[in-house]
Amino acid sequence: MIGTGGYDKIGDTFSQVSFRVRLITLEQHLDALVHLKNIEPTDALALRKFTQPYHVNLMHMVRFDDVITAVPQAYLRRLFIRGAAVQCCHNQPVIDGFYVAYGGDLDKACDLSKFMIIAWQSKAKATAGSPEELVAGLTGPMQIDAAGKLSKSAQLVIIMDLNTKSVFMGKGDQYLQVTQRKAKVPEYTSSAKMLRAPPAPWGGYATSPHQEPETWCVNVRGHGTASYPCTDATSNELTAPDFSALFEELEPDIEANAIITEASQSAKMALQPLSHF
Repeated sequence: MIGTGGYDKIGDTFSQVSFRVRLITLEQHLDALVHLKNIEPTDALALRKFTQPYHVNLMHMVRFDDVITAVPQAYLRRLFIRGAAVQCCHNQPVIDGFYVAYGGDLDKACDLSKFMIIAWQSKAKATAGSPEELVAGLTGPMQIDAAGKLSKSAQLVIIMDLNTKSVFMGKGDQYLQVTQRKAKVPEYTSSAKMLRAPPAPWGGYATSPHQEPETWCVNVRGHGTASYPCTDATSNELTAPDFSALFEELEPDIEANAIITEASQSAKMALQPLSHF
C-alpha cells in the first residue's frame, strides 16, 4: 500500500500536506506535455476550462500486479498525496496506466468525489491506432466510494501513439487530436462469434453505455518535440534527446516481409495440384 506520510485523515485539507513539489493545474500539465495552442481554438478553450480546476502531483510511478476494474476513492487520495502514477500489469485490458487529478478546493476539507482518473494507453506499432477501436474504447476504471458504490465521474484519457509516422488530416495540429466522447464497449463481429464465444467486456466500463461520462480524449502521434514539447532541450542540454533509436527495432522489415511473402506464394503454388485430390 502507498503511505501518506501521516496525513490520512479525510478531513484534512491538502494545503496542510507537505508536498515535495509545487502542485500545478491539469491545464499547466497538459500545456507542458502537448501543443494545446495548435489545436482548434474552440476545442482548446473548452479543454482548458475543463482542466483549470484540477491539480496534479506527479513524481514517480508505482506498479500494480493485478488487473484492475475499479479503484477506491480513498486510494486515489493516497496516490495524489504521494505523487504517484500507476503502471498497470502487463495483461491489463484497455489501459496501460493512470494518474490522479483533484478538482476540489485545496483549502477546504478533502472531497473524495472530486478525484478524476486520467488513464493512458501507449502504442509502439507503426500503424496508427484505430479510431473505431482503440480510441473509441479507451476509458479509465470505475471509482468506489466509502459506501462501496461504483461510479464513474468525468475523465480524461491520453493515447500515446509513439511510433506511427501518419499524421492527422485537416485543420489544427498534425500530431495532436482532441475530442470529447463517451467510451464505447468493443463490439465483436459475427464471424468472430462463430469461431469462439466473445470475451466478456472489461469490468472497468460502466454497467450501461449511458453511464459512461463524457470524456476528453487527447490523442498524440509520434515521439519527438513536434508531438511533445516537454522533450525539447533544456537549458542544460545542447540538443533535444533523440528517442528514435528506441523504435528502430520495432519498424517492420520490408525486405524480410517480401521474402516471406514470396516463399509463402511459392509454397501455395507447389501444393495447388494436390488440392484436386
